[in-house]
Amino acid sequence: GLGDHLPYVTFFIAVAITTWVGGLGPSLAAVLLGALASNWFFMSPRHTLGIVGAMHQLGYAAYFAVALSIVGLGEAWRKAQRRAETLLSDLRAELSLRERVEEALRESEAHLAQELADTKLLQNISVELVKEDCVEGLYEKIIEAALGIMRADFASMQMFYDDRGERGNLRLLAYRGFNEQAAKFWEWVHVDSDSTCGMALRTRQRVIVPDIEICAFMAGTEDLATY
Repeated sequence: GLGDHLPYVTFFIAVAITTWVGGLGPSLAAVLLGALASNWFFMSPRHTLGIVGAMHQLGYAAYFAVALSIVGLGEAWRKAQRRAETLLSDLRAELSLRERVEEALRESEAHLAQELADTKLLQNISVELVKEDCVEGLYEKIIEAALGIMRADFASMQMFYDDRGERGNLRLLAYRGFNEQAAKFWEWVHVDSDSTCGMALRTRQRVIVPDIEICAFMAGTEDLATY
């Protein structure tokens, strides 16, 4: 056995494990407790804290030197690990930010490309206004352009006739997304119509209905059923 000559060696493993698991404070406590325990239980005279003899004093100093080296190395490793984790976290945050910036850039480029396409479409329509001999064909091109620019599923184009009725009527010129029944029903929109166009005709204001199912002025009307 180690006897009285190297009693401290048995505590190095405990110091190393405590340093690995607990950190600086617990590891220093383990070093101190290991020194006291070895001096109390293993060194002669036992059950005292006195250090007798040069050999024991040298062993005591060597124990502290090695144990504190273990603690120092362990703490250095823990600090290096924390730095590595911090750097990794910063790197992930930077990559995430870069991905968001790149995504925003791609969306911006797509938006600009779409705006350019819409501008060219409007330019072509302007040219067609001069060249087109058939008015109905021009209406169709305008409604197609509006449908594309607004990214809509439905579209209609109407003309106001102020000589029809007391406050005028709206006539459907072109449409997309309507069935034949709806197109026929709204071919002429009167001032007493319960559609959004009828309300705009009555109020002479822009009318927006987010949900026709809960629209008060359409409730129970034929217009709602046609929608």
